[in-house]
Amino acid sequence: FLAFLERIRAQIDERLHALLTAEIADMERYGADVKAMLGTGKDLALRGGKRFRAALCTAAYQGVLPEADIEPALSAGLALELLQAYLLIQDDWMDGDLERRGGPSAHAALMTLFGNEHRGASSAILAGDYLWGLAVHSLASANVAPDRAVKAVQLFCKVHNDVVVGQQLDMLGRASDVE
Repeated sequence: FLAFLERIRAQIDERLHALLTAEIADMERYGADVKAMLGTGKDLALRGGKRFRAALCTAAYQGVLPEADIEPALSAGLALELLQAYLLIQDDWMDGDLERRGGPSAHAALMTLFGNEHRGASSAILAGDYLWGLAVHSLASANVAPDRAVKAVQLFCKVHNDVVVGQQLDMLGRASDVE
């Protein structure tokens, strides 16, 4: 599994890099501040991460359809990793964490860049929102039958909403919410 994980990790990292580099290039027209916002999201998404989610998604896909092209699974894996980066940005801000994966958290990096806590936090939230949009787009664009794509996006949104509820419970920290 470790060799498989490393192969999928390399493919997902390559896709993340290409996608986010293209998005940042497209943001040039809006100026350096918008580019920096998305660049911070790119930095976090590419800084570390084992890519277990993408590998498990791909392994499950291949388990069900061993002869099929893995392209749809890689699109789904990319979506999961973008979702994870988006969630980490929010989690770091909510928890007040200034570091993530050996570097500054998104809100800390943007706070330093903009010299303002509110602008840094707001820009980090927007970076996460942008990554969420890219995640949904990646999944919706997978080369599968339209009805399967719709079901996948619906399930993906359910996963997202479950994480939001879990984060709210975590943030409140009540023992009664553990179960």
